[in-house]
Amino acid sequence: MTAAAVRPPSSVSAVLITFSVVVLGYALQWTHGHYLKEAIPLVLAAWGAALLAMTWHWRSPLPVEVAIGGAIAAQLYLLSVVLPTIEMTALREAKDLHPFFMGLTIVAVLAGSALSERAAFPRLWFPAVVLVHLAMGVLVLKLAPSPQIDVFGIEVDSVKAMLGGVNPYSITFPNPYGDNSPFFPPGVSVNGRLQFGFVYPPLALLLCVPGQVLFGDPRYSTLAAMSGAALLMGYARPGTLPKLAAVLFLFTPRSFFVLDRAWTDPFVVLVVAAVAFTAIHRPKYVWVAAGFYLCLKQHMFIGIPALLLLVPRPMKWREVVSLGLKAGGVALAITAPFFLWGPGAFINSVLNIREVYRLDSLGLLAHLANQNIARLSKWSGLGAIVPIAALGLWKAPRSVSGFALLTAATHFTLYLFSTHAFCNEYYNVIGSLCVALATWIPGERPGLAVS
Repeated sequence: MTAAAVRPPSSVSAVLITFSVVVLGYALQWTHGHYLKEAIPLVLAAWGAALLAMTWHWRSPLPVEVAIGGAIAAQLYLLSVVLPTIEMTALREAKDLHPFFMGLTIVAVLAGSALSERAAFPRLWFPAVVLVHLAMGVLVLKLAPSPQIDVFGIEVDSVKAMLGGVNPYSITFPNPYGDNSPFFPPGVSVNGRLQFGFVYPPLALLLCVPGQVLFGDPRYSTLAAMSGAALLMGYARPGTLPKLAAVLFLFTPRSFFVLDRAWTDPFVVLVVAAVAFTAIHRPKYVWVAAGFYLCLKQHMFIGIPALLLLVPRPMKWREVVSLGLKAGGVALAITAPFFLWGPGAFINSVLNIREVYRLDSLGLLAHLANQNIARLSKWSGLGAIVPIAALGLWKAPRSVSGFALLTAATHFTLYLFSTHAFCNEYYNVIGSLCVALATWIPGERPGLAVS
């Protein structure tokens, strides 16, 4: 692919993106991603800001670096007053967390020096921040070694099964919640065992392998994904702004909660950042990253419209078809061997969506149902993303930042209008918004080409 003529967001768009990130992050910190009536306006405000960022391309008197700096300061404060994860309740007064708070102080100093343009080592402050976050993440994993959540056991057992030559999609797992748990439909849990194998497409499983093999814990893979995504954001473009956006992502208040819970959504942020970085630095090979992007999770197909924003204008359908075939080939090469290993088991585990109407989710459907206003279909999100995708293709910047912004908007809309809108889902929205911020080009005018 060649470089596209683009219209990146102006500073008001970047400020709106920053607002969306920090407000959504605060809502997640407040609720841990579960339903609270008072938090719904915050989620809606963050969603509205993300949509406006796609359509408003005006200048703002507020420098975006100032906005990001304030947002980072707010996030570091939130991380200092609430435990990084719910597994640590007994450690509130313990000395074990002193290194965590020391890390927050170091990050504040390093980010502040970068904002003031007085960093003693201007090329080292950002990798130092990433390393500090990595060390803080290791500390969290050491202090919370066995999270009481099903996905952790699923990842551990699936990796062990695959490496032992057993189809990870054909095994079953202990149900830590009991057979009568409201988290699964009737019949899914039998005699304390969940009747399905690994629940995500194969790429997510493969990404869990290094953490399990090297450290005995797949969550080290998600920690590495956080660091990798931040580095891709920070070095996507020159200057301080991309690096500040990456810091904003790393220290979103529930970052360490997502890590502790073993959720795979950091992998989603990693592939979005990989697509963006490749589109800028190696555009001829963006189809490789796009293939990873499309096959990571079951719902990633909703990101196809966003990929179209990477295609040069005027759009040539030959290039669109070429990108689709190549990316599809990558996705097929990763997925097909596991499907062929056991088609029935794969379909039961990956394609048989066991969606429950979760009234405890932090979304609009749960809110309407809890307030006895309406009980909309749990599949409403699939319909809601159609006008959002159309709006993005019409108004979003034809650029790498536009790709990430539309990715965030479509995912945000899907979760908001579904009954599965929790901390992990919104985390990948925050990540995609930060990718959009990291790839934004200050002062660029419509029609200029970028690499």
